[in-house]
Amino acid sequence: MTISKWDSYTEQLVGVTATDGQLLRQLARGLVLDVGCGLGGHLRELDNATRRVGVDPGLPGLKRGSQMLPGVAFVCASGYQLPFSSRTFDTVLCIDVIEHVERPQELLLEIRRVLKPNGVLFLQTPNYPVKKLYDFWHWVRRSRPSLADDTTHISKFNVSKIERLVKAVGLEVSLVKGRNLPFQEIIYYPKGLYTNQTLVHIAQKIIIVANNK
Repeated sequence: MTISKWDSYTEQLVGVTATDGQLLRQLARGLVLDVGCGLGGHLRELDNATRRVGVDPGLPGLKRGSQMLPGVAFVCASGYQLPFSSRTFDTVLCIDVIEHVERPQELLLEIRRVLKPNGVLFLQTPNYPVKKLYDFWHWVRRSRPSLADDTTHISKFNVSKIERLVKAVGLEVSLVKGRNLPFQEIIYYPKGLYTNQTLVHIAQKIIIVANNK
C-alpha cells in the first residue's frame, strides 16, 4: 500500500478499530511500540507504560496524533525498517495492521528484532474467510453500507495461518483469542469462551499474544 493510500485509509478509520482493551492494558508494560499506530488510539489508554512510541508511514496521521497525545513519541517509518536498536521494546502492538502489508513475515521478523528477550507481541487481524459472514450480518442490520471487502486487506489470515506465521519467525504463542463472536449483540458469551479453541475459529478477529523467547 502506498503512503498516500495509507493516509487516506487511516483518516477514514478514525475511532473504528477496536481491540480487547482490558487484555491490552494487562499485557502492555515498560517501553511500548505500536506498529501502524495511525492516530495513536491504542496507545492512549496505556498510561501504565513507561514510555509509548507509535510508528506509522502516514505523516498526516502522526501529526494529528502528536497534537492529541503529547505524551506519545510518534515516528514516521515503515514497519519493515523500524528505526530502533535491536532488543529495545518490552511490548509491541500490531493491531489490524498485518493484513495491510505485502510481506507479513518480514514485518514480524522486524518486530521480533526490536523486542527484548521475553518481550510481548500483541497482534490482531481479521479472521478470513469468516470475516465475510460478519460483513453480511452487519450489512443485513444496515450497520455496514456495502458487502464489498476492504481492498487494502492484501494478506488474509485464518487462525491456523497467522499462528503458524508467528511461530515461524521464532516467537512463542502464549494466547490465541477470538474477538467478536457470532451474534454477540443478542447472545451473551461468558468471557472464557473467547479463548475456546473451537469458537476462536468462528470469531470475526483473531488476537495472538506471543513472547520473544
